[in-house]
Amino acid sequence: MKTKSIIIASALSIGLFTVSCNSNENDGNTIAPIIGKWGIVKVGTNINGEDTLSDPPQNTRGCDHDFINLKIGNSLTSGDYSSLVSPCVLTTKSVLIPNKAIN
Repeated sequence: MKTKSIIIASALSIGLFTVSCNSNENDGNTIAPIIGKWGIVKVGTNINGEDTLSDPPQNTRGCDHDFINLKIGNSLTSGDYSSLVSPCVLTTKSVLIPNKAIN
């Protein structure tokens, strides 16, 4: 009886493995789950092997955080808040990333 249970469990495991590991999913491409708007809230540095997080120097105090907006179709928009001329003025720049850079 114990041997029969082990054989059944092994057969089920092999069956689940072969069904769940289909090699043609996404045609070899990785779908990036990072699409969306990302605020730049901390920057990391590593000095002598020690990691530290700090407020980004490019973020203007009192304004919203600078951001990047990653979009489907290999494009992104970056947003920069600056108070050089007027308080918290948003400047955006859109960029199309060539497919060569992704692969």
